[in-house]
Amino acid sequence: MITEPAIFEEYRIKVGPMIDKYGGRYLTKGNAHQFPEGGHWEPQRVVVIEFPDQHSLAAWHN
Repeated sequence: MITEPAIFEEYRIKVGPMIDKYGGRYLTKGNAHQFPEGGHWEPQRVVVIEFPDQHSLAAWHN
């Protein structure tokens, strides 16, 4: 849950270029997702990022 929208907006603006720098790309992001199996998980926001390899992921994360 986003409790401080202004801080989240700062993060949102900065994180995209950081993900790009390490070769990442968004597979999905937002709040209009449906989960067909299990139906009990109802997140407010889902973000899935793909990186070309473990090294790129680790470099981004660190």
